Amino acid sequence: CDNPKNQALKDLSFREVMTLVPLVVAAFWIGLYPKPFFNVLERPVTNIVERVNPGFFSAPVAAGPAEGRVFSRLVKKP
Repeated sequence: CDNPKNQALKDLSFREVMTLVPLVVAAFWIGLYPKPFFNVLERPVTNIVERVNPGFFSAPVAAGPAEGRVFSRLVKKP
């Protein structure tokens, strides 16, 4: 811990501390309660995803009934 090369380093100045404090508070806020940031970012992220992968958010279409003899093999005629 007491490296002679680091002895000449000065502590943080008042201006540096005042610059760092809001950043640390913001980092903790984002880590503890990120919902407001997600709400702000939801629309731009959706726009980007729609540009990159159109139809990503559309509902999948259900398949129709199978054609051919598959159904007739399962149901026996009287």
